[in-house]
Amino acid sequence: MPSSPAYSIYLQDKESGIFEKSWDGQDWFTTGFHFPNGGVPASLAATSWENETGLGIRILYLAPDNAIKEKNTNDGSHWKDGAFIRVCLPVSKVAALPELYSRIYIQRGSAGRGVTEFAQYSGEWVVGCEALPPAQPGHM
Repeated sequence: MPSSPAYSIYLQDKESGIFEKSWDGQDWFTTGFHFPNGGVPASLAATSWENETGLGIRILYLAPDNAIKEKNTNDGSHWKDGAFIRVCLPVSKVAALPELYSRIYIQRGSAGRGVTEFAQYSGEWVVGCEALPPAQPGHM
């Protein structure tokens, strides 16, 4: 296995476990990163950033208990459960922005199916906007 992959993606296997595939510039390979997710299809989001200890990565996923949860690493290899755990709609999608902005977007049922923005301030996740307004077609 190559020592420093150029790109990584996160996928769900047939048993609903979440795993990583990396590209080394020539081939895709499966890394040793894997965790079970209780047999449910998951919405996934990942973001990364450079920091003083290496590559920081945050993976967010829809867990069986209808919560968006986080796995993260600050050095690209030592993974742990993250602090982000929020109850959401069973059909929620998730999106994330990197460390510079530290934003996570989920559907948690505010204003129907509105999207809630969470922002990280001083190490804590707080609501940035409870229910973002829907996008207007043709208006960017």
